[in-house]
Amino acid sequence: MLVCTIDRLETLVEQRSIFFSQLQYLVVDEADTFLDAGLKNKIDKFMAIVKNLNAKHENQCKTVFVGATFTGPLNHFFKEHFGSTAE
Repeated sequence: MLVCTIDRLETLVEQRSIFFSQLQYLVVDEADTFLDAGLKNKIDKFMAIVKNLNAKHENQCKTVFVGATFTGPLNHFFKEHFGSTAE
């Protein structure tokens, strides 16, 4: 299990300190802040990695997004990637 912000996740990937193939749970904190700041491309990048790995491995990574507000951009993001809005 990994709990982090997208920036920390990006750092861990750059340092090769994380192996997505062994990750069972990914909790992304401050998702609303990143979307509000226009950093959706960073979140999309890691969602693509997780989806690709889930297609290759039977032990799929469960992804949870945590944020203080679930409005506009975050709800659109959830619909795009998960087919439903935030709850």
